[in-house]
Amino acid sequence: MNNKRLQVWVWTIITAVYVIATFTFSNISEAGYLKQIKSIWGIRLDWFLHGVEYGLFSLLFLRWIRVAKPESSVLVSSILTLVTGFILGLLNELWQIRIPRRSFELSDIAANMIGAIIVLTLYIGLTRVNINHIRRNNVQRVK
Repeated sequence: MNNKRLQVWVWTIITAVYVIATFTFSNISEAGYLKQIKSIWGIRLDWFLHGVEYGLFSLLFLRWIRVAKPESSVLVSSILTLVTGFILGLLNELWQIRIPRRSFELSDIAANMIGAIIVLTLYIGLTRVNINHIRRNNVQRVK
């Protein structure tokens, strides 16, 4: 097995385990109590956790795409990541309907997407900064 295939498998497994863990945590009915806890800024703790959870998913999924298809643009990869995150979040919310003290909430899906968008925006910004730095260094070497 070559190095690229191994990397694709590793990122596939890491991302799949993370998704399974997300759905497993959704099975815990006591997690429904998180909706009652406020954070310091008055934002519900569960919304913050949704943002972190789907921000991390976005980073893992985007990394998987970039390893599997390095020729794809960051923008296309990011859009695919957002769509996949939205579908996963929707399925997760639908899954929670059957769990006692859990419910389907559009605000949770919105929190998922906000977390994903923040992480992807940071990723794109850092990628552009890195590319510009590399280009600048290459131009200086040519001179």
